[in-house]
Amino acid sequence: MLTRVFGFRACPIAINHVYVFGRNSVISLVARILITEWSWNPLLAAVSAVWPSLISSWEKSFKTTHSVNKKLNRMSTKHTFSILIWQVKYRQKDGKAPLSVRISVNGERAEIRTNREIPPALWDAKAQRVKGNSEQAKSLNAHLETIKGTLRMHESRLIALGKTVSAEILKNEYLGLRPERHSLCTAFETHIKRITEKMKAGHKAPATRDKYAYTFDKVKAFLKYHYKVSDLYLEDVKRSFIHDFEHYLFTVEHLQNNTVMKYLLQTKTILKLAVEMGWLAIDPTSGYRLSFDNKEPVRLEMVELNALVAKEIPVGRLAEARDCYAFMCYTGYAYEDAFGLGPENIFIGIDGQKWITKDRQKTDQTECVPLLPIPLEIINKYRDHPFCSAHGKLLPVRSNQRFNGYLKEIAAICGINKELTTHTARHTFATTVTLENDVPIETVSKMLGHRSIKTTQHYAKVTRKKISQNMATLKEKLAAGTQKTSNFSKSEGDISADSSSSGVNLR
Repeated sequence: MLTRVFGFRACPIAINHVYVFGRNSVISLVARILITEWSWNPLLAAVSAVWPSLISSWEKSFKTTHSVNKKLNRMSTKHTFSILIWQVKYRQKDGKAPLSVRISVNGERAEIRTNREIPPALWDAKAQRVKGNSEQAKSLNAHLETIKGTLRMHESRLIALGKTVSAEILKNEYLGLRPERHSLCTAFETHIKRITEKMKAGHKAPATRDKYAYTFDKVKAFLKYHYKVSDLYLEDVKRSFIHDFEHYLFTVEHLQNNTVMKYLLQTKTILKLAVEMGWLAIDPTSGYRLSFDNKEPVRLEMVELNALVAKEIPVGRLAEARDCYAFMCYTGYAYEDAFGLGPENIFIGIDGQKWITKDRQKTDQTECVPLLPIPLEIINKYRDHPFCSAHGKLLPVRSNQRFNGYLKEIAAICGINKELTTHTARHTFATTVTLENDVPIETVSKMLGHRSIKTTQHYAKVTRKKISQNMATLKEKLAAGTQKTSNFSKSEGDISADSSSSGVNLR
């Protein structure tokens, strides 16, 4: 066939060796052309003469490559691990030779010295044990078994964690020769310690430290429940960690969605900081997206706020808590900021009226608010209060836990069917007191001490009342304008006449 098509006959050498490269390969095609016998071409005849040596060299190269590939395939598909304890007789000294442990992993070897020497006659090479039942022999055999058991433990742990296992790595694990490693608990403890130091310097609020402390407690409980350990090295934190932690918080702790997301957010922050500090190569939670429920924040309507302020409360502690809560509703101050207010925080503003100012503990942003009549009355009421005089405070604000407990009683007394907390006062100020009374959201953001107006948008919601007020104002403007009378103001007869003239019959 080749002779008829190309005018030559194939060399037998080519036919015998073309399987080496494969029939469809480029080299095979070149071989078929070059190793032909052309009676009229002396150059190709010379090539044909040296071809056997060339093909032999290529075949050796192919077999070597093929052998290496087979070895690599075996290594990638089959994990081998063995431990051999042998006596190094060529290092014999004073009638004793040292014992050595040879680790073999996938054909690679590493040696570990046992620092034990015995006479060669006492060593059983086949059993890899010291002969005899003497106390020395039992002690040495137990030591050798401990070495083997420790190596097997490290090998199993590395495989379970999905890490690379080699003879050298196992040797280093046994000897403790590895770079400094940090754990998840260490990362939490370091961050909480730094927050505490900043808190003492006046740059962080106790609430910031507390939220990370609460998250740390949840993480430690999760580690014991899911991993059966008290801590976890950072490099052992896999991508599944955050998903497993989320599942635990939902199904074991039975927490609500937004609470779970807050715990996960703080955990992600810790792991991100670990990456920035060089303790972790890659953040394993970078692909996880938090999903908060967009719940309407609890706030008081103006009717409810007026009822709360006007209510006569005979119990002293509840009356004080009500006044402090009303002060927060009319100033927007959070609990921790209102707690720290003193006479020095009041000043006369550019309008000649009294203002109150303080740097927020949470954001370190200045919160500056003009004092409305009701908060001014409350400040004057407690000017000579024993607690305020003794502690240099404007208001008799108690602990947050007790304060929230008092607010539940106050809500019941005032007939307010809402869960009042110190934070609902801030939402009330943002929406009910300011936004619904046409205070621009930029001004509200400044008074609340927010860094971004996006945060203010979470506090100050556009309510139906506000929409109604804006549309009423728009109606007044449209009615007062000198607009051209529209066709919609025509009588029914006029519309019918226009319709008939245009060919449209309206009934």
